[in-house]
Amino acid sequence: MSSKEKSIMSNSTNLVSFIVSMIALMLAFVAFLRIEIQLNSQETKIAAVEQSCFKRIDQLSSEFTEKLYRYSSDGKIRNHRSVDTPGLIANNETLTAERKLMEIREEIKDDLQRIQEENRRVCRTALGSKCLQGPKGEPGPKGDKGDTGISGVPGAKGQKGEKGTQGTPGTPGKLGPSNQPDGDPKPSITWRRDGTVLTSGLKYSVQNDGELIIRHAQYNDGGFPSPIVQWTRMFSRLPKRRSFPSVENLNIASTTRDDSGVYICEASNDIGRAQVITQLVVLVLPRFLLKPPEQLTVNTGDILEVNCSAQGDQTLRVSWNREYAEFTSHRASVRADGTLIITQLVPEDSGKYFCTAESVGGAIKISTEMNLVVVKKGMKAGICPIPLPVDSCEGEVDDECVLDSDCFGDMKCCSDSCEKLCVQPPEMTFTQLAPTAEQI
Repeated sequence: MSSKEKSIMSNSTNLVSFIVSMIALMLAFVAFLRIEIQLNSQETKIAAVEQSCFKRIDQLSSEFTEKLYRYSSDGKIRNHRSVDTPGLIANNETLTAERKLMEIREEIKDDLQRIQEENRRVCRTALGSKCLQGPKGEPGPKGDKGDTGISGVPGAKGQKGEKGTQGTPGTPGKLGPSNQPDGDPKPSITWRRDGTVLTSGLKYSVQNDGELIIRHAQYNDGGFPSPIVQWTRMFSRLPKRRSFPSVENLNIASTTRDDSGVYICEASNDIGRAQVITQLVVLVLPRFLLKPPEQLTVNTGDILEVNCSAQGDQTLRVSWNREYAEFTSHRASVRADGTLIITQLVPEDSGKYFCTAESVGGAIKISTEMNLVVVKKGMKAGICPIPLPVDSCEGEVDDECVLDSDCFGDMKCCSDSCEKLCVQPPEMTFTQLAPTAEQI
């Protein structure tokens, strides 16, 4: 039989026992009520009988007193009369008085007998003869305490009720009055929490009289029962073998960019629970993967491509700038990977260039510098009919030349935005101007 079936049978047995007990209690109550009603009825009858007995006794007493008075009056009269009657008349009167006295005695005796019979008849009840109740006697001495009865069989254990809803936390009470210690020399007062000395600051304030003031009190400033603190991470787990949660802090060793996320601190006890959510962003210090050369010399008309790549977090940005000068907007550009491109180099492009890798809007940055020297070679910068540079080049770049010597005849090696080509320089023409009258 499963535990569930046993539980159902136990509950059924308890219910039947409860119903039988209630029926027995109701029957006992009805029987008690019936006896109480009968006792009240008997008491009413007894009261009526007592009143009847008292009336009857008063009536018989009155009749008896009247007879005695009559007898006394007759005797006095007859004795008074016998004074003047001589001889036989006196004797007859004496006999008559004695006979009358005997008759009265017999009447009194009969009346008493009738009173007793009437009392027995009237005062008889279903519970037997009951005489009139006398005055209440003095209370008797207190009896000895009886032996303790046998303990009853324990009842079946009831089912556990559902947990109630959490109540609204009350308003924190004020700290009670502090008793400033006194002594000679004057003692110093120090407050500690978990063995750590509390000093006055933003959180705690120790007054001169020894009173401790806690500003912005939270649940972790105290509590009973002590809360259980648990740290979790939303949508993931805490780092293994690198996270060390405690009651107050969560320590993560050797943090990486993957440790960024939302962390939850939850404290709970028998009274309720509370939680705080915080977001952790791990900043990765940028570092250069490829740096530009410290010194670079190029020729006029060439295309400059210098790579400066770095590694960091999602906020990493690589930028180039010049010292004491601005980039030529139509000839200079920076790719997403940090490569600097300058087409149609001229001597004015010479100078110091700085590559900077920064994160979090410039809060963390590193930089490196490059010294660029553009050498002028003949008339090459002015004889290459090359159009303005384009934004990007598609496909592979196939340079036709690197130096002028790579080209045939008088052709020059010139570069456009994407590749170097051999081109024929324009012919130089000279015009002879006649002198003016002023010049002569």
